[in-house]
Amino acid sequence: MQNSLQKILVQKKKKLDAELPKWNKYKNEWIKKVDNLFSLIKDWIGPLENNNYLKLSYSDISISEESLGRYNLRKMEIIFFNNEKVELIPIGLHVIGASGRIDLKMGERKIMIVGSTDSSGWLFAEREGRGKPKTWTFDEDNFNEILTEFAEEF
Repeated sequence: MQNSLQKILVQKKKKLDAELPKWNKYKNEWIKKVDNLFSLIKDWIGPLENNNYLKLSYSDISISEESLGRYNLRKMEIIFFNNEKVELIPIGLHVIGASGRIDLKMGERKIMIVGSTDSSGWLFAEREGRGKPKTWTFDEDNFNEILTEFAEEF
């Protein structure tokens, strides 16, 4: 005869096992979306890397999300010739108000890249005080403008 703890654990495990394929699908799609974003950025700034103005570096990070469990993703670093750097750090798929978030860190400034239904699948978002963050289109021109503003400061 099962005690009450065992009954609850059996029920919860059955539910988790039934949902696992769905969550694995979401996780794999998220990982692919991040990889595609990094490839796009690499295409945009590749000529600068070829001319030794910057280099791209990747390293693994571990993320833990309630439904997805613990998984590994890459973060991207853009390291300029003077060792100033910009980091693109995936935060997670399940975030409020978006379908995924990557933080673009440049010194003290942080701009979010959030998943959207926009044609690129992404938007830039930045908090300015309290309230809803301002958003703008994620595209090559805006990405270059953000990096240009950063470069003007160093």
